[in-house]
Amino acid sequence: MVAKNKSINARSAWREVCGILIATFGLLLFLATLSYNSSDIGLFRNQTTAYNWIGPLGANISFVIFMYFGVAGYIIPWCIMWIGVSSVFWSGSKIYPRILWFILALFSLAGLADMNNQLWHGVVKHLNIGSPGGLFGEVLAQRSIGYWIGNAGAGLLFFVLLIISIARMLDVHVLDLIKHFWSWFLNQIKKVKEYKQKKIESIEKPKESFNSNMSKEGITEVLSTEDQIDIKAMVEAQQINSKEEINQRNIDSDKSVESKKSQKKTTKEKEEKEEKEDFIDSTIELSTDLTYKLPSIDLLDDRVVQGKGMSATQVADTAKILQEALEEFGVEAKVTGVQQGPVVTCYEILPSAG
Repeated sequence: MVAKNKSINARSAWREVCGILIATFGLLLFLATLSYNSSDIGLFRNQTTAYNWIGPLGANISFVIFMYFGVAGYIIPWCIMWIGVSSVFWSGSKIYPRILWFILALFSLAGLADMNNQLWHGVVKHLNIGSPGGLFGEVLAQRSIGYWIGNAGAGLLFFVLLIISIARMLDVHVLDLIKHFWSWFLNQIKKVKEYKQKKIESIEKPKESFNSNMSKEGITEVLSTEDQIDIKAMVEAQQINSKEEINQRNIDSDKSVESKKSQKKTTKEKEEKEEKEDFIDSTIELSTDLTYKLPSIDLLDDRVVQGKGMSATQVADTAKILQEALEEFGVEAKVTGVQQGPVVTCYEILPSAG
């Protein structure tokens, strides 16, 4: 029993050492692919240094990876590091199936990359390779599967195989993954609808408060877009009020004129009386210029009351034309009030919500 435990501990120790070495190799390969430069590759060239961070060996290994797998080769170092870390915690029976699934995902990704030349044009130019999927991707997408079932069928097949491979590598069931994605999608739609509803309510609340404030201050009532506004009746009421105001001002002005006339008359009588007394007392003959009288105000014509420019029908027609012109330019608005003056007529316009 003790010997068995010692053998198990020895195997776990060797597995940890191998896992660390594999992860280290994956890290070195990641640095090599990250710093790859096509100018480092030369069969007959006297060059002792390289731009690659891992030297000529890293440059040549990266060259082989990119030539066979294209841009999909960038995930190979990550897979090697994942295998090294997993071997520390898992047994070989759990790791080997995931390696096979990773190889399937690698070939599927190479085929998908080879079917999108425009997307990977800059990367292909930097790596100086023939196609974005490398040799294997070109064979799968152009000469075998893509040739027999077409680009659309091959793209769909590669995508499904890639999703299945990733799900099995992560030990996730595909149907459960689809269910989780569908529930997440429905939750996002629900959140968007709630956000729109809150936005509509936030827009309508200030509008209601604005309408109540307008009615409290005695300003023309603001109506909703569904209500019909009688502009003609509104203008007629304004004209009647303005006529009453003008008549009242005329009556007040007549009273003031009469009071002024009576005051002038009394003052005039006093002046004449004083003149007569002075004439008698002084016994001096006054010239005719002193007895000259100013003409009476009655010689002037009465003031003519001027009405406002347009009639109620004309104002209502103008409001209708203004509203139709706004609708032609795509502006949803409604004329809610009119303030008619002697020269300028103001139209109150309420735009629609949003």
